[in-house]
Amino acid sequence: IFIAIAIAIIFKKTTFIYSVILASLFSYIIFNNMINTQISILKKKNIKAIYIGYILRLIFYAIPLILALQEKEYFNFYVILVFLMLFQGVYFFAEIIRFIRRAVNLF
Repeated sequence: IFIAIAIAIIFKKTTFIYSVILASLFSYIIFNNMINTQISILKKKNIKAIYIGYILRLIFYAIPLILALQEKEYFNFYVILVFLMLFQGVYFFAEIIRFIRRAVNLF
């Protein structure tokens, strides 16, 4: 995130800065919602949490995308698309690396 903001400052693209901050914030909210939904399903056996969590995630994905489409002078749509998947992508690659380390230690 900081590298993207630094690059945007160097090239004086304030739309990139705003887009990175907005998308990263919503990416964190979405990821946190997903984790809390999974905890609710697994620990509390609350099956209804699947639907509520899914609908909330869709709403949280839609908010920055709608803002980007409406406020084109402040936000860059493509930057928001990339950074909305930031936390999920980092978590995915961290889990892959953790799995590979475990597999290597087994042999």
